[in-house]
Amino acid sequence: MVSLACWEGSETGAALLSGSARYSVHTLTGSRSRFPALRWDCTGCGQRVTGRAPAGRPVHAEHGHAPGCARLAAGQAAEEGERRERLARLIVHSEEPAGSLQRHWLAERIEDDCPRCGWHGYFHHYLATIGGDWSAAVCGNCHAGLHPDIAVTVRYFSARSPLDGSPSR
Repeated sequence: MVSLACWEGSETGAALLSGSARYSVHTLTGSRSRFPALRWDCTGCGQRVTGRAPAGRPVHAEHGHAPGCARLAAGQAAEEGERRERLARLIVHSEEPAGSLQRHWLAERIEDDCPRCGWHGYFHHYLATIGGDWSAAVCGNCHAGLHPDIAVTVRYFSARSPLDGSPSR
């Protein structure tokens, strides 16, 4: 019997199936990882693909496809279409655009990923679009980095090894 903990908080059939499969692999193989990555041979490109997440953008969640893989492209196009519809329905208010960048306030918290930086997590209050493209909605950090009126300062500190004083690598 598969524990309900493996799909706690899941909202899609894909997440339920992935959670169940990962739990079974963990149990049957004795894997040290709670939810080991799933691997399969892609029917589109013939490569061994590693599934890193039960949901999300295929280009981020499925590693190992060959360049130009038709299956990956079809999955990505379907996911982008679903995102366009889903995200546009969740907007309460949109701020004035700053060039092609526009921030939108959400009606509720969502879990998503940022196509610009790859971050995955909760968007609590807002997200931003570039050129009105809902499939490429970016996180708050990327919004700040792209906004022409927000200055972003980055500082780097040198770290040295306590053993020999050489820079860390």
